[in-house]
Amino acid sequence: MTSENACEKMDPSTIHQESRTLPFPGPNLRVARRVKISLEDYLRETTEEQKEVLQRELSSAIVRSLTEGSSVYLEGFGLLSPTSDSNQRNRVLSSKQIVWHETELSVNFEKCFDVGSIQRMRSRSLTDTGDLATLISPYIPPHFQWDDHTIRRYIRGFIKNLQHETIVNGKSMLLDSLGTFYALHNRQGTTLTDWFAGSDIFLKQNFQYTLSTRNPRIYERPVMRDAWELFETAYGPAHATLKVSVREELEMLGYETEQLSSCRSPLDLHLKIFVQDTGSDSLHVLFCTDGLRRSGYNLNIRNPEGIEYVFQLTIPKPAQHNDIILPDWPLRLLTLGWILLESSRTACPGIGIGLGCDSPLISEQDQKFSSREELSIAFITPFEPFSSEYLCESGGSFRYLNLLGISAQEAELARHSSAAHLLDLLKYKKLDQITYPGRSSLIHDEEPCVQRSLASAG
Repeated sequence: MTSENACEKMDPSTIHQESRTLPFPGPNLRVARRVKISLEDYLRETTEEQKEVLQRELSSAIVRSLTEGSSVYLEGFGLLSPTSDSNQRNRVLSSKQIVWHETELSVNFEKCFDVGSIQRMRSRSLTDTGDLATLISPYIPPHFQWDDHTIRRYIRGFIKNLQHETIVNGKSMLLDSLGTFYALHNRQGTTLTDWFAGSDIFLKQNFQYTLSTRNPRIYERPVMRDAWELFETAYGPAHATLKVSVREELEMLGYETEQLSSCRSPLDLHLKIFVQDTGSDSLHVLFCTDGLRRSGYNLNIRNPEGIEYVFQLTIPKPAQHNDIILPDWPLRLLTLGWILLESSRTACPGIGIGLGCDSPLISEQDQKFSSREELSIAFITPFEPFSSEYLCESGGSFRYLNLLGISAQEAELARHSSAAHLLDLLKYKKLDQITYPGRSSLIHDEEPCVQRSLASAG
């Protein structure tokens, strides 16, 4: 079934809510039956004030349990488990930079109808619906007149609402103190249970909890000769150096160029291309600009900051290094990045900004699969390898921004929901750094409401 047919046949407002009695052993089965509640009952029986209080106190109780090392079971939805991640952190203080290692609490989400024996063995302790009810009970306002039975019942209703919102809308922020739940799935079947079974659900954590810090050190901030110095250190000498005429590239894309002389941004793109052997059958190619940062330095604003663009792709590894053939279509995306730079009031376009054009950015030959969605829009993401702010000998500071090719369907998701929504999905699928011509669009497994919006716009 194609995504378009699925959108026509399935309307989230008419999804049949299947009831389930979770197989709790012994006396808990009677408790589950007593407090069973449908989503419709929960939404009808609770006021907006009661929903807000329940949302706030549940979020707080879940975060508290996780920071104490306990896993949390969201009944019929999934298991939240605390782990730890160690990362290097840095902070800029004028001409100094503080670097340290930090171990932080990280929360993993595992979709499940019930908690099995293996999951219980992995968890040091487990907080379930009854425990959550006990934790939030002291914070429920007296005028609600909720007893323990009612609290457990409405917790189950809240989790049903969380599950429904995540599956139908593709994301839910009902537990925003904890994080945002996202769903990618094939939407096969006609019930919410079918959609849930075929979904890939993950949590984008919103809170930070530091477990330990170590080895803080203070360094002088390095001052770069140019934007390429870091790349030469990390990837070796450049494979090629290019000077690209912005005017010519704009004309190829169908833009008028009569007013270019009044632009503040450089009219030539100075590029170096770096090639990294990944150890597989492909090469990692990075295009890096130098000189765009001066557009920000020329503005009459306090503490101006400039940017330089990076564009990444992979190409097949040739038999001989001298036989490397680089495509020219990345220059079109870099030209769209130039337009975003020129259009920015601060000469520093933000993360999540994008721009497309009517002309194809990637040829059918480069795209490899003509049936796949065309990557037709340049979208700005953070450049993860070098994410700090850097000083330059010519004065001022700058950051690297990554230009990524995305599809029109993905851009529609960003407009319909948010750029952060799209960026989180791209990060989860490890598609936020390198542009892969011919890849499938993420939107094919996303909200039918966005697909209907695309269909009506077409």
